[in-house]
Parts: sequence; C-alpha cells; structure tokens
Amino acid sequence: MRNLLLSTLTLFTFTMASHGQTTFDIEAGGGPGGPTPYYEPQFLTIEVGDIVRWTNSGGTHNVDGTLETFPSNPEGFTNGNPSNTLWEFEHTFTIPGFYEFECAAFDHADTQFGSITVVDGTTGLAEERELSFELFPNPVAERLNISAEEPISSLRIMDSEMKELINVEVSTNSLTESFDLEHLASGTYFVEVAFGESRIYRRFIKK
Repeated sequence: MRNLLLSTLTLFTFTMASHGQTTFDIEAGGGPGGPTPYYEPQFLTIEVGDIVRWTNSGGTHNVDGTLETFPSNPEGFTNGNPSNTLWEFEHTFTIPGFYEFECAAFDHADTQFGSITVVDGTTGLAEERELSFELFPNPVAERLNISAEEPISSLRIMDSEMKELINVEVSTNSLTESFDLEHLASGTYFVEVAFGESRIYRRFIKK
C-alpha cells in the first residue's frame, strides 16, 4: 500500500512537472532623463498556466491590468500603485484570452503598454509564438503600416471595446500593408492581423 501511494505521488509530481510551465520576463523602465517609459517585450503569447514576471529596472512604474482599466480582460491583475523601488511582480495566467496592461504613472501609458495572448496548450502554441508583425508609426496620424514575415490573411481595425470598425482588404500573399486612418478620431484602437487561423492583436494610438 505504501509503495502504491509513493508510486501515485511520483506519477502526480511527474505529470505536474511535464506540464511545461514557463516564466516569461518583462522589463519595465524609462522616464525623465532617459528613454521613454516602456515594457520590453511589449507583447507576448503564452500558454495557460504560464507565469509572467515584470521587473522594474528604474523609474516609477507599475503593472495595471485591472478590470477597471481594461474591462475586456478575462481577469484583472496589478501590483498596486506606481513605485520607484526595484520591484518584481508575477502573475500566473490560468484563463485563455487577450489581456492588456499599462503603467498608471503620470502619462506613461502613452508609450508604456502591452498585451498578453493566453492560449490553451492544445492549440499549437509553438506555431503561434513564431508569428509576429511590426506596426508603425505608433502613435499614427495618417497612414498605418504593417510588416510581417508570413502572408497576411486579413486585417481589422477595432475600437477600444474590440468592436470592428474597418475590415481592410489585403492583397494575396501580402507581407506588407498600408492604409489610411486619417478619418479616425483621436484615441486608442486595436489592429487584428490574421495569419491563416491564427490572430495577433496590437494596440495603437491615433493622434
């Protein structure tokens, strides 16, 4: 009986370890007299159960992913008020979905914001992580440019509540797209870029 219990515990421990939980690091920094406030990296795609660890390398910063700030987040997270201490903050993401976060200090959110896409481990994460694109300029006044390494299937522009505003017609097997947003009012928007069945979201500011 004792041997059976030990075998069961060993199997349970191995199963938990083989889940492959990964910790991803994001650096927070910047401020007066230095670079503009930032998170690096700014965007992540992770699996359910993975941990994201933010580290303040200098300046007054925090991580604000609360539901008060981002009602569309599947759940809220924060390390509290902005602080100039060299803090670390970890959060384990257990619910799939698209999460946003920003720094609530001063006007840092103009440049210091990010997003985390949490996917179920059965959806082919390795392939998801290889997909990315560049979006520039950000903030944008007139034309927004997209540059990708894989052919773009579709593009959508959405408002701050993730409601579709524009469905952009893209060229076949296109790696780059450029479109006019001069008519949009100033504010925060999102672009959804699809690569086949995979989708990646980025936030941008319209001046």
